[in-house]
Amino acid sequence: MKYLSILFLILTALILFNCGGGKTNIKYSAEIYYNNQSKPTDENMAASEEFLKLAKRAYADENYGMTINNCENAIDLNHRNWSAHYYLGLAMQKKREYAVSIEAFMVSLKFSPDSKYIKSDLHYSIGLSFERQGDLDKAHQEYVTALNFNSENSSAKTARNRVKIEKTMQNWSRDRQINHGG
Repeated sequence: MKYLSILFLILTALILFNCGGGKTNIKYSAEIYYNNQSKPTDENMAASEEFLKLAKRAYADENYGMTINNCENAIDLNHRNWSAHYYLGLAMQKKREYAVSIEAFMVSLKFSPDSKYIKSDLHYSIGLSFERQGDLDKAHQEYVTALNFNSENSSAKTARNRVKIEKTMQNWSRDRQINHGG
């Protein structure tokens, strides 16, 4: 009971701290989390899930700074919390921090359950970040991988086709400039 009281006070303090607004300080380091082999305690896993709930609520409210803070708190308590890495990646996409989002999705992929639907969604998300960075080849690879896991992933189908068209248009434009001396 004493532990729950302390946990409640810590969570309350962190929530109040996160509500303060201002600039988000990103402390995420995929390499640290990816290579960490330690197993989190049951208490840390439970507290991590509480932060994840707060992160999901903040994401739904489009409060991406708070989403990031809560995901980082969840990850600090349980580095294997694949869902916290995933939501962190989603929030980073919204903040146009694509390189960090890719890192977060890759760590999420490492710790994710063996589900073709989850793996498909993660590869789609990685592809979207590559696409937004302008790396259409890597984006296309990720969309194809997403479809290999789940051929019914309509977002991945649409994105793969969009990238194919964009690459075709870029090649057409380049070929036209060469043929017309432009």
